[in-house]
Amino acid sequence: MIEALFRIFRTPKARVIITETALALFLFFVDPLGVVAYQARVIDNSFAVVTQFMGKPDPRQRLAVVLIDQEALDAWKVDWPLTYERMAGLIRALACAQAVGVFFDFTLSEKFNLAEGQTDLVAEVLNSTEGACADGTSPAATKVFFGKADKIESPLSQSLDRDGRAFSIDDDADDSIYPAANVEFPDSPVPIAQATPAFGVIRSVPQLWPSNEEDAAKPCSYDDHRPKCWIKPLAMQWSAKVDPDQDAVSDTVCRGFPGWADVIAGALGITKEGRFEHCPPILTLKAQDLFRDRDYIEEHGDPARLLRNKFVYVGTDLAGLNDEVFSPVHGYLPGVYKHAVATDNLLSYMDSMTDYPTVPRPWRLGTMVVITYLLIEAAREFSLRYPRPRREAILLLIALIALLTWGVVIWWLSWPWSLILTVFGYYAGGVAIVAVAKLLSPLAEAEPPAQPKASS
Repeated sequence: MIEALFRIFRTPKARVIITETALALFLFFVDPLGVVAYQARVIDNSFAVVTQFMGKPDPRQRLAVVLIDQEALDAWKVDWPLTYERMAGLIRALACAQAVGVFFDFTLSEKFNLAEGQTDLVAEVLNSTEGACADGTSPAATKVFFGKADKIESPLSQSLDRDGRAFSIDDDADDSIYPAANVEFPDSPVPIAQATPAFGVIRSVPQLWPSNEEDAAKPCSYDDHRPKCWIKPLAMQWSAKVDPDQDAVSDTVCRGFPGWADVIAGALGITKEGRFEHCPPILTLKAQDLFRDRDYIEEHGDPARLLRNKFVYVGTDLAGLNDEVFSPVHGYLPGVYKHAVATDNLLSYMDSMTDYPTVPRPWRLGTMVVITYLLIEAAREFSLRYPRPRREAILLLIALIALLTWGVVIWWLSWPWSLILTVFGYYAGGVAIVAVAKLLSPLAEAEPPAQPKASS
């Protein structure tokens, strides 16, 4: 048996199959020119731009964003980072706006002079319902969460981490991928302390989704739709749909459609200049909108009322912090939108009870690619025994079957469609290299050997 296999592998056809498959696999996995990563980004971004008004995420969601900008810092007469006392004031304002929860997209790193007001902050975090608001109403029981990062911690951040009130914002993934935990592909449901903000918030704030207490105690199964069981990273879906309440927020700059040339340039990542924004992808308020005076409210209305029963992500829009995320639809946005839009994606797909878009595990993708290349190569060599017209028909049928199979798998598992081009593009490249080598080898053999020079 073994000797028979060795005899088969020593045949010219087997050597061709192995050579072309190995070369294609080398090109696919090593990606020497960075083609796979670039192709995937360009294709997925272009798809996002084309389908920006047809995507599943719906702006009529239960989320909002509050941005701390330079105008807010100037009004408060403070510098960045904020003191604990100022953070406590933000929580109180959000509780009075009846927000169900808040996530601060930064860490509690202050240990010494900036930690003034820690007592007030701890009191607001533990119970935001104490006291009364300025208008005499009672504040809501707002759940409070903060970000955490490796090697950046303080006594208060450690305490919040133990209570499940801090989520990891260490994110080395591409802007288009949002991991479920600080490990890209965990093998089992991760503890809440290892969750990223979008996944952690949904698990910790059941007001955002219709939970089923009867299923709470059941162990997780493969492709379980319950939030506590989610472990697959999310392939971000950016939508140009706008929350209808956004027009009610004053001083919000929403530019019209910038034109397809600018959209395509942004999708390809060619330029960062001339950034545009149809409107924020999530209902957005400025930090100052939480503290408007009576005259302002009488003239413009109270923007904070839009936060009732919503979960709020608080982030920064400050020069020099380098906290940005790239959206193929909106251009570059403050980094907090990545967490907010990821949460919006998960809520949208949760409501429809379908799998959210994800990316394949490396070992699964690698196995499928190896099997695909070997089967195609074997089928190509098998077709050589037939005359040319029939051979071409067989090759066309093989190509259609391979593409259809991958299309079904990608659709069924909610993988990016750009995989089709990257998988078959590198296969075609490997075959082309071997074909060129075959064409050049007879030419090399036909060249006459160089004549030695006569010695004087």
